[in-house]
Amino acid sequence: MRSLLLIVVVVLCCGVAALAEEKPGLIVTIKPRGATGAGDTRVDRLIALRVPAGEAATPFVAPGPVDVTWRGHLNLPIRTRAVFAVEGRGKVKLTIEDKVILEGEVDGAKLLESERARIGKGANPIVFEYTGPADGDAWVRLTWSGSDFPREAVPPMVFSHDDGDADAAIGVTLRRGRELFAQQRCIKCHLPDGDFKVAATAMPELMTDAPSLEGVADRLNTDWIAVWIANPSALRHAAQMPSLFGHASAAEADKADDTRPWDIAAYLATLRNEPDASTPPPSAAQIKTGGGLFAQLGCIACHTRPDADADAVASDEHGRIPLRYIGWKYRTLSHLAAFLKQPNRNYLHVRMPDLHLTDDEANSLAAFLVSKATARLDVAGAPKGDAKKGAELVATAGCVNCHGLKVDYQNKAPSLKAVAAADWSAKGCAADDASKRGAAPLLNLSAEDRAAVRAFGQSPAMLASLNRTAPAEAAQRLTVALRCNACHDRDGVQDRWSLVEKEVADLAPAAPAKPAAGGDASQPAQLAQSRPALTWLGEKLNTDWTRGFIAGKTGYRVRPWLTARMPAFPAYADPIANGLALQHGMTTTRQEPTPPDNAAELAKIGRKLTGPIGGFACITCHSINKMEAIARFEVGGPNLMYVTERLRHDYFLRWMLNPPRVDPTTKMPKYADDSGRTALSDTLDGDAAQQFEAIWQYLQAGRKIEPPSMTP
Repeated sequence: MRSLLLIVVVVLCCGVAALAEEKPGLIVTIKPRGATGAGDTRVDRLIALRVPAGEAATPFVAPGPVDVTWRGHLNLPIRTRAVFAVEGRGKVKLTIEDKVILEGEVDGAKLLESERARIGKGANPIVFEYTGPADGDAWVRLTWSGSDFPREAVPPMVFSHDDGDADAAIGVTLRRGRELFAQQRCIKCHLPDGDFKVAATAMPELMTDAPSLEGVADRLNTDWIAVWIANPSALRHAAQMPSLFGHASAAEADKADDTRPWDIAAYLATLRNEPDASTPPPSAAQIKTGGGLFAQLGCIACHTRPDADADAVASDEHGRIPLRYIGWKYRTLSHLAAFLKQPNRNYLHVRMPDLHLTDDEANSLAAFLVSKATARLDVAGAPKGDAKKGAELVATAGCVNCHGLKVDYQNKAPSLKAVAAADWSAKGCAADDASKRGAAPLLNLSAEDRAAVRAFGQSPAMLASLNRTAPAEAAQRLTVALRCNACHDRDGVQDRWSLVEKEVADLAPAAPAKPAAGGDASQPAQLAQSRPALTWLGEKLNTDWTRGFIAGKTGYRVRPWLTARMPAFPAYADPIANGLALQHGMTTTRQEPTPPDNAAELAKIGRKLTGPIGGFACITCHSINKMEAIARFEVGGPNLMYVTERLRHDYFLRWMLNPPRVDPTTKMPKYADDSGRTALSDTLDGDAAQQFEAIWQYLQAGRKIEPPSMTP
């Protein structure tokens, strides 16, 4: 089995003999505790892990005690002296440059710390070994501190690994194949049977739905539907729906006298719930405002412009979703506006987020898109289509395996168990040779993707892996699939919006002058504003708050001065929030530290410290409850009454001690010097940690907080 995978990896890597590159992250090997052999291998951002009891650390290893090893390089720009520390449960050993820096056992009660270690400039080989406990949560986090920075998780930006590592390549290939198996909705046609059932612990992408076909003719143009069915990738290069009948395009289907795409479209055209209604053409003002919203909301980060030509779309290096056919896709402007207003209305797991648009915003944005997206494919002379035949095809060709529609259907595909036992290279969807595909649909996969799917199909753990969530891995996949990096920096990688915003510079002047939906009317709109980085999100935010925020249920804007707005992904909120926390070795339930005995006294001190008289004057930039910030500059700061419901305690203290180290782009000043003292020496002896703990105790009042006094 391993040799077969290695052959696949060698082919994918186009020759292992080439000089290997260093890529971000560390190579992680996970084995059942005490097992020999290769184990499972993946690439992780951090030396951190939390696996709740009874869950799997990886999709390819059964739940239970594990041995985990991280290896790669620790890259430093200058020689550094640091104290390393570990928290968690289990046995650990840290080796840097073949020198054991730290070794011992942790039980969750206190840190295991090293002596101050000297780490050289450049790439330092690093190995971290972890043996998890026999029962309970497996949990470990590696942190460090220096003379000029407080204790923190060793940041992902300093880790790298050999991209030519064969074990890592096998793990990457298996995971890519598993992800594609879920994304392509293979389990919708190849149904579970026998002793394999889809469990509640299954990977979250496995049972995602597809757009409902109920009332589809109300929304979409019939010509567009036919061309889409012939081959979706002809309209959208990254479409996940396959070419059901194996054609490369509608023109190819027509040339082959295959009327099936048009037959199905003719039947779907009968699925109408609404009478025809005329929609007034958009006004020039609407179109102009919609263009401004397109720029202001960052649509360009995920989509090419609706007026981009075919060459610009094909050459887009960012792989963005084209909009050039969207004016052809929707029957009326109002139906496109309805989709923009509530994207998941007919498709729960749609990756288009809810941007909390008002009716006027949705109508204006739709007007801009329809007026600029004038591209059409030539369908002159295309078959008319037979609705009766189309109805039969919808019931027999697999359409309703994925798409919601109340019809009796006949599934002809082999069962999941039968497929798992088959040779995927010999025939079927994953075969490279088109002549071996038979009646199977043409999946929109590259040769590399098909090889990954075949490698996954050869894995003995294939079926079992589908029922193992491995939340940290799920969150990693979903943040990529949902394009979170389109708006947010992460691990030093710049957000895509900032890279491409020049493409909408001509539209920006038409953006609304003030931020909408809770924006700060005292400040002008700014398109090029920094948005929070995602690097530390898993250890920064309380998981319950993150879950509600991603689902769009928070009820307030944290940064109302931003013209951008955080969209909602309600179907994905749970796996992302839980997985990011576990990825950082954090709990998914709120665990507040025990308040100190003098919490009430500290809270009084903290109230004074947030004010302008003998304090840090936090009220200058931050509102506190209903008291508005008194002197914002370029941007404001989040209202402090929300801090303790949002942030974890340890992250708050780390942030307060050195904000620019956590986020180099922040406007928040550093109040503590490298020795941990502030200029307010008359309060708590100038001890920064105690002063910031006092502020935390004050902020515990939350939405009932009393603002600081503004007078002596």
